[in-house]
Amino acid sequence: MNAYDEKGFINTPAGMGATIEAIARGDEECMSTAFCMWCQNALAWYIASSDNVALKSKFLPKVAWGIALCGTGLSNPMKTFLGIEKMRLKGTRVANGYTVKGALP
Repeated sequence: MNAYDEKGFINTPAGMGATIEAIARGDEECMSTAFCMWCQNALAWYIASSDNVALKSKFLPKVAWGIALCGTGLSNPMKTFLGIEKMRLKGTRVANGYTVKGALP
């Protein structure tokens, strides 16, 4: 069960509660599985929150229903933007990209 309807769009606060409950139940058996569930739902939330209509149309239903298994590489920036925790990474531009130093919570 997730917080998205059959088209992959955010449904209701009750749906989000069910998502959290499902992840918690998964965690009772396997923390790694629960983390993967959280990653999948976080990515669906990022896509649903985007202004990118093409992204939503192409990927949100597949991600929300687990047809496309994905994850998120943005959890630390998103937690920072939402005021959950501070970013503890600093990036410095170098010749072929960036050097990143710091700590991940």
